[in-house]
Amino acid sequence: MVRPVASRWPFVGRTGELARAGAILASGTGVLLLGEPGIGKTALARRLSEGAAGEGATVIHVVGRAVSSGTPFEAFAGVLTGDRSPAPAGRDDGQVTAADVAARVAAAGPRTRRLLVVVDDVDLLDDGSARVLLHLATAGAAVVATARSAPLPGIIETLWRDGYCERIELTGLSDDDAGELLEAMLGAPADLAASAAFVERAQGNPLLLRELAQAALQRSALVRRDSVWVLAGPPPLSGGVRDLVATRLAGTGEADRAALETVAAGEPLAADVATAMVGEAQLIALEESRLVAVRPGLAGPEVSTAHPLYGEVLRADLPVLRLRRLRLALANALETAEQPSPHDLVRAASWRLDSGQGDDPQRLLAAARAARGISLETAERLARHAHQTHRSLPATMLLAEILTHTGRGTEAAALLAELPPDSLTPADREALTYCAAVGQSLHSGDTSGGTELVAALATGDPAASRYLHALHASMLTFDARLQDGLTIGLPIMTDQQLPAETRTIAAVAVVGAEYWLGHTMDAVTYADAVAAVASTPAARQAVPYAAASIELIAICALIEQGELDQAERRSQRMREDGIAARDPFGAPRGEYCLGRVALARGRADTAIRRFRRCLAAVSPFDQFIIRHLNSMLARAAATAGDLDTATAALQAGQDQPRMKPYEPEWDLAEAAVLAAGLRMDEAADRAAWAAGVAADSQEWNIVLAGYHDAARYGAAQQVLASIREAAGHVDGTLASCYVDHVAALAGRDPAALDEVARRFESLGMLLFAAEAAAEAALGHAAAGDLRAARASGQRSTGHRAGCEGAVSPWLIGAPAAVPLTPRERQVAALAVGGCTDPAIADRLHISIRTVQTHLAHIYVKLGINRRTDLASRLS
Repeated sequence: MVRPVASRWPFVGRTGELARAGAILASGTGVLLLGEPGIGKTALARRLSEGAAGEGATVIHVVGRAVSSGTPFEAFAGVLTGDRSPAPAGRDDGQVTAADVAARVAAAGPRTRRLLVVVDDVDLLDDGSARVLLHLATAGAAVVATARSAPLPGIIETLWRDGYCERIELTGLSDDDAGELLEAMLGAPADLAASAAFVERAQGNPLLLRELAQAALQRSALVRRDSVWVLAGPPPLSGGVRDLVATRLAGTGEADRAALETVAAGEPLAADVATAMVGEAQLIALEESRLVAVRPGLAGPEVSTAHPLYGEVLRADLPVLRLRRLRLALANALETAEQPSPHDLVRAASWRLDSGQGDDPQRLLAAARAARGISLETAERLARHAHQTHRSLPATMLLAEILTHTGRGTEAAALLAELPPDSLTPADREALTYCAAVGQSLHSGDTSGGTELVAALATGDPAASRYLHALHASMLTFDARLQDGLTIGLPIMTDQQLPAETRTIAAVAVVGAEYWLGHTMDAVTYADAVAAVASTPAARQAVPYAAASIELIAICALIEQGELDQAERRSQRMREDGIAARDPFGAPRGEYCLGRVALARGRADTAIRRFRRCLAAVSPFDQFIIRHLNSMLARAAATAGDLDTATAALQAGQDQPRMKPYEPEWDLAEAAVLAAGLRMDEAADRAAWAAGVAADSQEWNIVLAGYHDAARYGAAQQVLASIREAAGHVDGTLASCYVDHVAALAGRDPAALDEVARRFESLGMLLFAAEAAAEAALGHAAAGDLRAARASGQRSTGHRAGCEGAVSPWLIGAPAAVPLTPRERQVAALAVGGCTDPAIADRLHISIRTVQTHLAHIYVKLGINRRTDLASRLS
């Protein structure tokens, strides 16, 4: 069943324009909103009118019409029809004037209220209605009008020229706002690929966004899987989109059309290639007509159609043979350029393959190698064709490597097993080891087995390359042998004489080890130092996942330092760069990091959306991280009090491959789910267990987080000594916040808890700030200082307001300093949640009689008589 997109979409973004327009109206001046069709002028005008009506203004809506009925003052006819005021006397000849109509319109509302006239398509008003509008404006009415950016009729221009309105030019929504609007239309998150596909095509235009989404839904190109919208095929073009593009291109001459088709066939094209293909004069004419755009590219200016949909429609309408001829000519031009870019070589080889001319093995292999850093799907296609048509050793080795990077280690192993052993060079054997180790470690979850495979060759062969030793270091780190990985990897990473790909794979080991060991400052420093190396074409082709993985670890290190703003900026940049480059590793890792930042801030709903998108976008290579992603989703859902989603996430990750460094965080997710279900003793035990497991591997960041969680769940006194010891291994201010929080909880020190709450607030960690302030309120109340209790409680409530509904059910009533014991608080929270006495008894492993006794005590303490009064008293 096709889910229709709502015909009236929600208002998203435009915060700057809304604030500016509101300020202009407040000053007594009107607003003229200009922009292309569908850009959101009407939605902004509607929002402004709703705000004015809410403040008591009389609002009149009128609409300009492209085809006039000939009725005098037709735009205001509806207003005048309902007007019962005496008809104006008019002129001596009996004709009604614009001033007369304006007077009747102004009299339609209460004289004591401000009049706001909202006009949609003001440029289409008939002349009489335009004069009425001008009279209303001169008489003091405020005007909010929308119009296209084309030259305005003279009377409407007067509104702006004489100061009755200020102009605001609306441009497209930002990519983030457009993505948010798409998800609001669909009613659920869209994965990164789907969101990027629609946002890029729409270019910030809400009307185009809606048309594209509706067409994809109708043709089942956009489907819902596990609460996330994903693409099931290329997004189709709707009839409405085709009509809009056809209208824009109407009147284009034959020569301009042919040149535009050439650009569309190969966009983006280097400016010199585009000039050679269509001629400089023709290209300038197209740019002046705003049919093509020249934008900066990696190797200089690039030419493309002015809007992505122009190119898409033109390519769809081109006859197959003409498109084939154009692309073969473009392929020749790209290949013979003075310095063809890797991207151009890949496109040229792909076009030749599409045209049946992909028979040059060297060209295919060169393009396939280059494509590894651009698109693994394209790289596989080129390498597979070379393997199938030529059966050369280099083609087979390259295909096996690409298959490994796309998560198909079994297929790669079968392919390599067919190679005759005596044909392999030492480099080939190392490549075989790489494929086997990665397949065994990452895709099967046997990190120890994969590490031993590499170790056997790296330590047993004196001639083993530095690259193999770097791989060994990386495998050691992800087998949770952190110090060994650091010891082997650091000299390799810092050796500037080694190839970029060797230093990059060593950096994965070093940055990961430093992070988990608690040396977060060193992790960030090393990641920044090696970033340029990891981003070189050689490194991206050999290890396409490495640059994004290094940046991910650096961002996690910043989060552990409490540097959430910096972590968020870097996460956003990685996500945006990944989407722009269609990087299957960068975009999902950026989304993951944004989820981690949101969770640290207490924004559970945002974190849930981020982790769901990340799960939907995870590449085949990254199957090893699915269990960890599900644990993060479970933790976010538990923080939001959504136990169904949290439990489902844990079930989904239960049988997925396991990576040793991530396993303690799985235990912490289980602890969070137990705590959300108010099984506090079990939650505290599980969190402390996770901390102990992490300590065995020296993962001190996770040790710290585990003991902090255990304290939050009620075991502060038991873990205080352990968390103090762990904090000595960890950099950053957050470590001391954790320790001081646990110490304040253990000592039941309300003043210290207030101070910890302020420190968490300064870091942007509002959920922890809210919890510390709530505990402080309880402590102040117990000490008889009700004024301080109220102040702490108010701060807690304020912090929690910024947490998107995040819950800490074991602290129910705490901000109001309700004097309940921890067990009574658990019983009260479950009762408020609708649990029956038997259900509460089962959840807390106590008898029904004990539950009833606790409830009786709660009623007495709260001064209530009925279960139904609990929620209001505890809020």
